[in-house]
Amino acid sequence: MTRQRVMIVGGCAAAAVLTVALLVLRGGDHRSVSAGATSSGRNSSSLDDRSSNSGSQSPAPAHSGGGDGPPVTATPPTNTPPTTPPSGGAVLRIAFDGRASPNGPSSLFVVNPDGRDRRQISPAGSADSYFDAAWSSDHHHFAYVRQVGDKQSVWVTSEIVNGVPDLSHALPVVDGRAPAWSSDATRIAYQVESRNSEYGFDYATLWVTDLTGQATTWSSSGDPEHQLDCFQPSWRARDVEFQATCRLWTYGRPGDAAVFSFDGSQPGGPNPASRFASMSQDRSVSDVSWSHDGTRLAATTCSQDRCNLAVWSADTQAPVQITFTDVDAWPRWSPDDSQLVFESRRSDPNKIENRVWLVTLADGSAHEVFGSDGGRPSW
Repeated sequence: MTRQRVMIVGGCAAAAVLTVALLVLRGGDHRSVSAGATSSGRNSSSLDDRSSNSGSQSPAPAHSGGGDGPPVTATPPTNTPPTTPPSGGAVLRIAFDGRASPNGPSSLFVVNPDGRDRRQISPAGSADSYFDAAWSSDHHHFAYVRQVGDKQSVWVTSEIVNGVPDLSHALPVVDGRAPAWSSDATRIAYQVESRNSEYGFDYATLWVTDLTGQATTWSSSGDPEHQLDCFQPSWRARDVEFQATCRLWTYGRPGDAAVFSFDGSQPGGPNPASRFASMSQDRSVSDVSWSHDGTRLAATTCSQDRCNLAVWSADTQAPVQITFTDVDAWPRWSPDDSQLVFESRRSDPNKIENRVWLVTLADGSAHEVFGSDGGRPSW
């Protein structure tokens, strides 16, 4: 298997690309608002980090072959329809992570959009953490992250029974986290976390894999003095392009976060032709998510510790703020693109516990899906 590392930018050219060619969002690093995140925040830019080991850095994977990058840990399932396809009338359920017990590790759940039939899909009583749920757009495939100790791996299952992923049939694909499906469900973009030992900070690189685990890096400066840090990708529908949030570390100092576009057809780094405006100069953007029809981009916008949801038009790149509670994050689109499912602390009097909410874009009305702990949803 061939793995290729691509140099995007280096030295002063890196700073020029980030400052001039791409939109720079000047609100500081959005990931610092995560209550439970690491100092770099890469474990989650949501309002709560549910990884059982959020305070430690995942070690660099032990490579199974030559070259750089995460290893293939097993042969994943093929791109075949599920046993009970959603088109046959099964409910398109919301997947999310939460805790089965107050002090337990993160687990995966699904729930109907009306809040009924909430069930745990990760193994009950497991000491491992399960999070970063990701449905493919056709609901024929389901990806997630399983963390064992410090090791985080992306797993995939194509066995979907009555709208419920069967994790007993899941297989590991690559080491990493934050999986995002391409629109045709043949590839997954994800992030791999590393440590800059020279300057002592954590950063992430973006990778793309097919369903056989053939992985190629998509973002890496390769220069410890000018380190490009990219995370949380989202593919655009019927397009090879995907977006992610990135920043540039210069001599160990973090730069401002910006929304980058990547050409998913070949490695080569950010594409400055496609940019999205920030709502204002004092806000940063994270948790990007494309609508299923590829016309709008939802994201979390943060100013200091105040985070809300916004939607950008792909044509006009004009943003519209959707929520105003200052405790909302992680928007993901409903199958018909009429609603956003997201995590929020608004119903917790202490503003500590996340819960899953829905907002209808036509009128801005929002409601809690169910009344218990949950976050980082996927629909």
